[in-house]
Amino acid sequence: MVNISISRISPFNSIQGKIHWLTAIISLVCCSLPIYSERAIADIVADDTLQNHTVVSTPNVNLLEITGGTRPENGGNLFHSFTNFSLQSNETARFIHESGIQNIITRITGGSLSNIDGTIQTLIDGTTDNRGSANFFLINPSGIIFGENAKLDIGGSFFAGTAESIKFADGSFYSAVNSQGTLLLTVDVPVGLQYGSDSGDITVRGPGSNISFDFDTFSTDRSDRTLGLQVLPGKTLALVGGNVILSGGNLTAEQGRVELGSVRGEGLVNLISTTSGWNLEYEQVNNFQDINLTAAASVDVSGNGGGEVQVIGRNISLTDGSAILANTAGDSTGGMLSIKATEALEVVGFSFELPLSTNISADVEFEATGNAGEIQIDAKSLIVDGGGQIGSGTFGTGNGGRIRVKAEDIELNFGGPFGPSGLFTNAAFGTGNGGEIFIETNRLLVNEGATISSGNSLNSDGHAGNLSIKAQDIQLVGAAFGQFPSGLSASGSSPTGNGGKIKLETNTLKLIDGGQIDTSTSGLGNAGGLEIQANQIEVSGVSSAGLPSGIFANVQAGADGNGGLISLQTESLSLFDGGQVDTSTSGLGNAGGLEIQANQIEVSGVSSAGLPSGIFANVQEGADGNGGLIKIATESLRLFAGGQIDTSTFGSGNGGTLEIEASEIEANGFTNNFPSGLFSTTNFGRGGSLSIDTNTLSLSGGAQISSTTFANGDAGSLNIQAQKVELSGFVNEVGSSGLFSAAIVGTGNGGQLNLVTDKLNVLDGATISVSNFSSRNPDITPGTGNAGNLNIQAAEIFLNNDGSLRAEVNAGDRGNIFLDTDLLFMRRGSNITVNAIGTANGGNIIINSPIIVGLENSDIVANAVTGDGGNINITTQGIFGLEFRDRLTPENDITASSEFGVNGTVDINNLDIDPNSGLVELPTSIQSSQEIATVCSSKFGSSFAVTGRGGMQQNPTQQVNANRVWSDIRDLPAYQKQTNNIVRVNDREVNQSSAIIEASGWIRNSQGDIEFVAFNPNSPNLVSPVAVNCSN
Repeated sequence: MVNISISRISPFNSIQGKIHWLTAIISLVCCSLPIYSERAIADIVADDTLQNHTVVSTPNVNLLEITGGTRPENGGNLFHSFTNFSLQSNETARFIHESGIQNIITRITGGSLSNIDGTIQTLIDGTTDNRGSANFFLINPSGIIFGENAKLDIGGSFFAGTAESIKFADGSFYSAVNSQGTLLLTVDVPVGLQYGSDSGDITVRGPGSNISFDFDTFSTDRSDRTLGLQVLPGKTLALVGGNVILSGGNLTAEQGRVELGSVRGEGLVNLISTTSGWNLEYEQVNNFQDINLTAAASVDVSGNGGGEVQVIGRNISLTDGSAILANTAGDSTGGMLSIKATEALEVVGFSFELPLSTNISADVEFEATGNAGEIQIDAKSLIVDGGGQIGSGTFGTGNGGRIRVKAEDIELNFGGPFGPSGLFTNAAFGTGNGGEIFIETNRLLVNEGATISSGNSLNSDGHAGNLSIKAQDIQLVGAAFGQFPSGLSASGSSPTGNGGKIKLETNTLKLIDGGQIDTSTSGLGNAGGLEIQANQIEVSGVSSAGLPSGIFANVQAGADGNGGLISLQTESLSLFDGGQVDTSTSGLGNAGGLEIQANQIEVSGVSSAGLPSGIFANVQEGADGNGGLIKIATESLRLFAGGQIDTSTFGSGNGGTLEIEASEIEANGFTNNFPSGLFSTTNFGRGGSLSIDTNTLSLSGGAQISSTTFANGDAGSLNIQAQKVELSGFVNEVGSSGLFSAAIVGTGNGGQLNLVTDKLNVLDGATISVSNFSSRNPDITPGTGNAGNLNIQAAEIFLNNDGSLRAEVNAGDRGNIFLDTDLLFMRRGSNITVNAIGTANGGNIIINSPIIVGLENSDIVANAVTGDGGNINITTQGIFGLEFRDRLTPENDITASSEFGVNGTVDINNLDIDPNSGLVELPTSIQSSQEIATVCSSKFGSSFAVTGRGGMQQNPTQQVNANRVWSDIRDLPAYQKQTNNIVRVNDREVNQSSAIIEASGWIRNSQGDIEFVAFNPNSPNLVSPVAVNCSN
């Protein structure tokens, strides 16, 4: 078994342990004293139901020799039959048999339970110590009790059951109920145990296992264990009854097999012979009863290679330091430890007296080289509580085993003084690798410090194992004493070994009040990966001691290994009240990557301990490793009330990169001076870049996207591509909402801020800024590095109500603003500013926009104090409202001044429209005297000129000539025949002097038709228009 910590002790757990211990002692005394006081001598009475009777003799007061019995056809079966069969303490029932006997089959027919507190021994006739190899079968339908002093001294396997009969291969039965019908017995091997409608119980009492926890090796110490009922190595010890109770009792089958079964009602348990013993199979059993191990009871098949255990019942419970062990202590591989509960399996508590946690384990023991076996658990519900543990880890050079759990409901709660409750396949010591854990369940609850772990420890060189869970609902809640989180772990603490991988498939995953998933590394090995596929992921809150809920793949302080990759695929990811997803590094190794694919992501709030909710890939203070890559693809990303996504570096390593692809990004508000937003901050390392591709980006209420350096490292670039960007609001606590690239305090350079969008709105005090100082927060020490440049390409830019675009410099190269837009519209005190303080020179503002509008004291400014003013270069077709001035005024100003230095320049390039644009030069010059006819009197003051080619004469005095002569191609005879039928219409007279005049109105004529007319039909004084012609 694996124990993570020895410091998790509380008064509650101490009291609980004492209560369990006292309960066990009181129960033992109350139950055992009346039974022993009723008996003074052995009660073994043979009946006369067999052809050859069983004979019981008493050579001395403590020895009962049993001979005779029936051996059909001198075969391998020897049958005995008793009315009663009970043994007192220090008494021995010696079954003497001939050589060649394979099975000693014993039944009790009298209807009384058997109370055995002595020794059952087999001996080949004529020898003094040859026990032979015969298997011993004991059936009593009324029940069997094995007392504290009960022992087995036999050469084969041992079966004790409350079956009614034993079935043989030929179909015959040896019955303890119908004993008169067994005159003809068989030579065939037994193949089954037939149970009736009311099977008795089997109880094994004892003083407890005396197995303890070794605080030096953090493993199980079996050196002084209590053996109890024991068979020879490699043999089988089976107890199959109604209810099966081990109250401090111990079963030992070194490198052998133990079978515990609890049958209710009629059913056949099949016996399957193997080379080393027997396996029991329950396919023909429909109902089961309960199996309880209490008061530090034990089942132990540990050995050179761990043996096998099968436990099957309805409700199975282990309490008070009880244990089922299949440990590997040598160079052989451990066997299978299988537990099946049709209802519940409970592993609860610990024993202070031993001391030991209640546990089911198939470990590789200290210095062992063999591999651990496998633990399989199949139950309707699994409860591990109060320090109980299930483990298949390694403390040697062999590898840990697998744990497979299939249950509808799994609850892991609390911890004990020897470690948390949970499931473990850790690599704790030696070079062996940790085992794997596979869990399939509807609901998994890990609560109050309980753990599922496949990690490795500081004392191991092995790799951690993998952890895989399929569930409908997973909840990880709380932390023991506020400091030891409930959770899932495949973390690597080994000096050389790597951490394991965690894979989760679930409908809902919730980490609450300190619950964690951890694949971190604190050694030379790399952290494992984490893959989660879930419909909904919620991470919220902190423990009572401020431990955050979270998903972690970190590199811890002092670790050389690299962080692992976290991959989240979900419909909804919610991080609330300090919940985190973190792939940061605090060591020499690089942080891991983080990939998130989600339909919607919401990050909101700050914990009670002051920790913001967020997604982090940071380089922590003192770390040399580089930050990781965060890639997020989502329909909706929402950051509220201090929620953050952060790839900062506070050490010498470089910051991580953040890439976001989203349909919608919205950030709003702040909490405890933590603004909501996206951040890349650097001290000494190079800052990571932020790249955002979205349809809409909205920042309000102090929310920010920022790339900043506070020391000697250069800040990363900030690149945004969006259809619409809207920034709004200013709050005193955190300043403006907006986009920032800053180089302050140190010598590091600011990063570039590049924005490409269709529409940009900067409203209500929001800003976009590149700087190496903050004009709005003078308490921040200015930097001496270069400020970055601000590059914006937009179809429309709208600045309103103190909205601003800023480049602020204290030293270094000037910060510049480049704007390329179709429309720049500024209102209500908005501004575009490059501001230089101290001796710094002002930066440049370069604007390319066809239309620029500035209203209500909006300004374009490139000012300085003692340095030179910046240059403003504007290319436009029209500027409305803005004017160049030497100094700022309450009007709309364009200014490039320096208070004590040289003023900058303002260059405005107006792109006027050229009416001659697109015209071509005529091929020949026009001679007005020859090509314009002067037939109209000059007094009319009008002229008309037509110039062309091909379709008109070259001058007014010439005729239009054509090379083709007209010819009539009509059918003349046909035309002539129709002339008699032609109706001639007189030509309407045409006034040759009338001119075509443009219509100016319409009337409805007498036929109801609409006619356009060249006069106003409604005018009272109709005056006919007069055409003007040259002849008048």
